[in-house]
Amino acid sequence: MGTAKVNRSIAVLASCWLLAGCVFPRTMANIALDQNQLVAMSTDRMTFLNILRAKDDRPLHFTSITRLGGNISSSFAAGTSVSAQLDGGRFASIAPNVGPAISSNPNFDLTVYDSQAFQQGILQPLEPRILNYYLRTGWRPDLLTLLTVQKIEFVASRRVELPAAADGEALVAEAGEVVASLMNSPSDPAQAARFMAFASCFTLAAARRVDAATPLRRAADVPVAGLADLARLDGSGLDIAPAGERSEPWVVRPGSRSETVGLARDHGRDGTDGGQRCTALAVELAGRSGATASARLSLSRSGAGTAVIRFGSGNAEQQVETKVDITLRSVDGVIYFLGEYARRIVDDPAPVYTIANRGALEPLLVVRRGKGSRHDLNAELNGFDYHIPRDGAGRSYEVLTLVEQLFNLNKAGQAAPLSAAVRVVN
Repeated sequence: MGTAKVNRSIAVLASCWLLAGCVFPRTMANIALDQNQLVAMSTDRMTFLNILRAKDDRPLHFTSITRLGGNISSSFAAGTSVSAQLDGGRFASIAPNVGPAISSNPNFDLTVYDSQAFQQGILQPLEPRILNYYLRTGWRPDLLTLLTVQKIEFVASRRVELPAAADGEALVAEAGEVVASLMNSPSDPAQAARFMAFASCFTLAAARRVDAATPLRRAADVPVAGLADLARLDGSGLDIAPAGERSEPWVVRPGSRSETVGLARDHGRDGTDGGQRCTALAVELAGRSGATASARLSLSRSGAGTAVIRFGSGNAEQQVETKVDITLRSVDGVIYFLGEYARRIVDDPAPVYTIANRGALEPLLVVRRGKGSRHDLNAELNGFDYHIPRDGAGRSYEVLTLVEQLFNLNKAGQAAPLSAAVRVVN
């Protein structure tokens, strides 16, 4: 009988040890998931906090958890408590004591992004190839247009001279000068309304720019050996262009292809092309002397690189042919734009910009004062609480996703910052 009790006690101890071994992998999985949640929560809150800083015109600060580490250990203590009496040589009782324990010691590295290379990266205008990737992989063109376009300018293709109104002066602009623009500024109600009207008709579209080959010399004037030397000195590939329109072949520098962005008619808002609304968009025509005039903007149906601005009406109507330049924001500019947007909506919940989704118009971003529930995205700045609700947030979390991805893509730009306009191609 005593031997049987001992065997049962040993079996219990062994079972407890095996149970601790089963618990250990499950505990490791839970710790890994908790760390993933930690990274997600810290990244979302940092992005939201920087939007709030931009709302108050404060400098942005970027940090990130770059490494999570640590160790997990398990221990197991076992013993028995024996009460025995001499009664025919048998044990009276044996009580096992089991003490399994699992402990973790996590640690992490926090990186502060404040280097010159990082600042240059986030101040660079977004590259068209990055936007084209998003456009070609199913991201909403209207969302990308509202977030990434700073302004759209219409450049006169030829000299413009409109007669003076009764109480004004003549409007004059030379070829190559900007005669009208659409500013994406949510803090200015008039400009925001004009830009939203435009973006509801035309949105960004992926495009490629093709530069024609540059003719250098007639092929007959360049000996074979000289052609190789010329190619080596030139530093870029040369080619022989067939006669084509010319009477004989020429040595040319081949043209190039590059990614750019264009404009396309947006059919997503109401399932139509907008009818008259999209062929007579309100715009303000401006000349070099400061003279302005109300006008109507028309783009081709494909939204290519040219636009016509109409001034006047009836027989007195005049047309101004223009080319279209798009200025894209940087990552820094996108965050400050969202801060400007949040400043407008935090006290007035009426949305400035909306995105069409299944017959409804959803706000681009929703930010509310006060502390939200534990399911909302909460942040505190200068003693004030703000939150983005989990429900009824419009496209807020899609916006945060895009900003975080653009931030990660632009951490280490090397070139000096600049402000570049993208000429829309036909």
